[in-house]
Amino acid sequence: MSFLAHQIFGTNFVHDLSLLILYTVDGMWSEWEEFSECSVSCGGGEKSRQRYCNNPEPQYEGEDCEGDDEETMSCNEDPCPGKVIMNVILFPIPYVLNVYFIDHTQNCLKL
Repeated sequence: MSFLAHQIFGTNFVHDLSLLILYTVDGMWSEWEEFSECSVSCGGGEKSRQRYCNNPEPQYEGEDCEGDDEETMSCNEDPCPGKVIMNVILFPIPYVLNVYFIDHTQNCLKL
Protein backbone atom coordinates (compact mmCIF):
# COMPACT_ATOMS: atom_id res chain seq x y z
CA MET A 1 0.00 0.00 0.00
CA SER A 2 1.32 3.42 -0.88
CA PHE A 3 2.10 6.18 1.61
CA LEU A 4 -0.71 8.27 0.06
CA ALA A 5 -3.25 5.49 0.60
CA HIS A 6 -2.23 5.28 4.27
CA GLN A 7 -2.81 9.02 4.65
CA ILE A 8 -6.20 9.01 2.93
CA PHE A 9 -7.70 5.73 4.15
CA GLY A 10 -5.69 5.01 7.28
CA THR A 11 -4.02 1.76 8.17
CA ASN A 12 -7.29 -0.20 7.98
CA PHE A 13 -7.34 0.19 4.19
CA VAL A 14 -8.45 -3.02 2.49
CA HIS A 15 -5.17 -4.54 1.29
CA ASP A 16 -6.52 -6.63 -1.59
CA LEU A 17 -8.36 -3.73 -3.24
CA SER A 18 -6.34 -2.40 -6.14
CA LEU A 19 -6.98 0.58 -8.33
CA LEU A 20 -5.31 0.34 -11.70
CA ILE A 21 -5.45 3.24 -14.10
CA LEU A 22 -4.08 2.56 -17.56
CA TYR A 23 -3.50 5.42 -19.93
CA THR A 24 -3.64 4.70 -23.63
CA VAL A 25 -0.31 4.94 -25.41
CA ASP A 26 -0.43 5.83 -29.10
CA GLY A 27 2.18 4.24 -31.31
CA MET A 28 4.92 6.33 -32.85
CA TRP A 29 7.32 5.53 -35.69
CA SER A 30 10.94 4.56 -35.28
CA GLU A 31 13.57 6.22 -37.46
CA TRP A 32 13.79 4.98 -41.06
CA GLU A 33 16.31 2.19 -41.65
CA GLU A 34 18.96 2.60 -44.33
CA PHE A 35 17.89 1.85 -47.91
CA SER A 36 18.50 -1.68 -49.16
CA GLU A 37 20.85 -2.36 -52.06
CA CYS A 38 19.40 -1.66 -55.49
CA SER A 39 17.75 -4.73 -57.06
CA VAL A 40 19.84 -4.35 -60.26
CA SER A 41 23.12 -2.72 -61.21
CA CYS A 42 21.66 -0.99 -64.29
CA GLY A 43 18.51 -0.70 -66.35
CA GLY A 44 16.25 0.54 -63.53
CA GLY A 45 15.55 -1.15 -60.24
CA GLU A 46 14.16 -0.41 -56.80
CA LYS A 47 15.49 -0.09 -53.30
CA SER A 48 13.46 0.13 -50.13
CA ARG A 49 13.65 0.98 -46.45
CA GLN A 50 11.41 0.32 -43.48
CA ARG A 51 10.38 1.79 -40.18
CA TYR A 52 8.48 0.26 -37.30
CA CYS A 53 5.62 1.35 -35.07
CA ASN A 54 7.55 0.67 -31.88
CA ASN A 55 8.72 4.01 -30.51
CA PRO A 56 6.62 3.28 -28.44
CA GLU A 57 4.30 0.48 -29.55
CA PRO A 58 0.59 1.21 -29.10
CA GLN A 59 -0.63 0.00 -25.71
CA TYR A 60 -3.91 -0.16 -23.83
CA GLU A 61 -6.01 0.45 -26.94
CA GLY A 62 -3.80 3.31 -28.15
CA GLU A 63 -3.80 4.29 -31.81
CA ASP A 64 -1.55 2.62 -34.39
CA CYS A 65 0.96 4.71 -36.27
CA GLU A 66 -0.37 6.53 -39.31
CA GLY A 67 1.32 6.28 -42.70
CA ASP A 68 3.40 3.70 -44.52
CA ASP A 69 5.94 1.44 -42.90
CA GLU A 70 7.88 0.95 -46.15
CA GLU A 71 9.25 3.39 -48.70
CA THR A 72 10.62 2.49 -52.13
CA MET A 73 12.49 4.50 -54.72
CA SER A 74 13.97 3.95 -58.16
CA CYS A 75 17.69 3.38 -58.56
CA ASN A 76 20.38 2.60 -61.14
CA GLU A 77 18.23 3.89 -63.99
CA ASP A 78 21.07 4.18 -66.51
CA PRO A 79 20.66 1.72 -69.39
CA CYS A 80 22.74 -1.42 -69.27
CA PRO A 81 25.63 -1.57 -71.71
CA GLY A 82 25.14 -4.17 -74.42
CA LYS A 83 27.40 -7.08 -75.27
CA VAL A 84 28.37 -7.72 -78.87
CA ILE A 85 27.19 -11.18 -79.77
CA MET A 86 27.55 -10.99 -83.55
CA ASN A 87 29.23 -8.80 -86.15
CA VAL A 88 27.49 -8.54 -89.50
CA ILE A 89 29.37 -7.11 -92.48
CA LEU A 90 27.06 -5.38 -94.93
CA PHE A 91 27.96 -5.58 -98.62
CA PRO A 92 28.55 -3.71 -100.83
CA ILE A 93 28.80 -0.86 -98.25
CA PRO A 94 31.79 -1.45 -95.97
CA TYR A 95 30.03 -1.00 -92.64
CA VAL A 96 29.92 -3.37 -89.69
CA LEU A 97 26.64 -3.77 -87.89
CA ASN A 98 27.10 -4.71 -84.25
CA VAL A 99 24.23 -6.67 -82.72
CA TYR A 100 23.83 -6.08 -78.99
CA PHE A 101 22.21 -8.20 -76.34
CA ILE A 102 20.86 -6.55 -73.16
CA ASP A 103 19.72 -8.77 -70.33
CA HIS A 104 16.95 -6.85 -68.50
CA THR A 105 16.21 -9.57 -65.98
CA GLN A 106 19.61 -9.72 -64.28
CA ASN A 107 22.59 -7.56 -63.61
CA CYS A 108 24.38 -6.08 -66.61
CA LEU A 109 26.57 -8.33 -68.65
CA LYS A 110 30.18 -7.23 -68.72
CA LEU A 111 31.79 -6.50 -72.05
